[in-house]
This record gives sequence, C-alpha cells and structure tokens, in this order.
Amino acid sequence: MPNFTQGNIFSTAPDVVKVITTNGCITNDNKLVMGRGAALEATQRYTGIARIAADRIKTAPHLQVTVGTVMCNIYNYYIAHIPMFNLMLFQVKYHWKQPANLDLIHASVWAFTQYAESHSDIQFALNYPGIGNGNLAKELVAPYLTLLPNNVTIYEL
Repeated sequence: MPNFTQGNIFSTAPDVVKVITTNGCITNDNKLVMGRGAALEATQRYTGIARIAADRIKTAPHLQVTVGTVMCNIYNYYIAHIPMFNLMLFQVKYHWKQPANLDLIHASVWAFTQYAESHSDIQFALNYPGIGNGNLAKELVAPYLTLLPNNVTIYEL
C-alpha cells in the first residue's frame, strides 16, 4: 500500500522519481500538452520536457482528433519513464480538455504498480491522480491507489 502525504512532489529529494499526471495529447509541433498542474510545473523546471515526453510516448497506439480548432494526436501510453529528468508520466486523461478517466487511471495504476514493484529500491512521488484539474472526487480515485506498493508516496497539495 502506498504512503499518502501533503506537499509538492518537486520538493522531494533529488533521487526520488517524480511521477506527474498527464494526458495523451501531442500537438502537431511534437509536444505533449502540459499546461496545468504538476505537468506545467515540470515544463517550468525541465527545459524541453514537452518535446522529450512526446518523443518518449509516440510509440504507443494513437488516433488523430480535432477539438475546436486544435488538432492533436491522442496517445494511450499509461506510464513513461524519462530518466534524464528522473521523471515519469502517469496518464489520467486522453485529451487535455477532458476530465480524468477512471478506467484510464486504473490502467495506469496497474502499469505503474508493475514498474514500481520491479524497481523496489527506488522511491516514487506521485501527485494525486485525477483530482484537481482532472475534476474527479478523491473518493472515486482512492480505491485504485491502494494497489500501489509502499515505495510510492502520493502527494496532495
């Protein structure tokens, strides 16, 4: 079972892997949309992260959609590790304009659980998925998070 705490994942020790919640929308100029919450903070801390993240997840299945006047490719990747920044992506949305998706969070939790268990010597800091900009109630997401191992700490601002 994971640990739960208050705070910002970016305040953790440098060796802790920061796990940020994201969507699957890559723009035509090859950048993952990272405009709110912990994803936005990551873009402010790590130069070029949106493009690096896009390159990292572009091998996943995708489809092209247009919402309003914005066209983007929607990728379904669940989790992705970006070692150069000691950062991981945790997918909670397909498109950045949509609310977080519980089924997607469940799939991402499952994939992240496998990864964290196979890297039990590493500590992970995950911002609480789906709440805040994801517009989900904490009570809906909480049961899925109990699957995560104890080397994961979930942070809530």
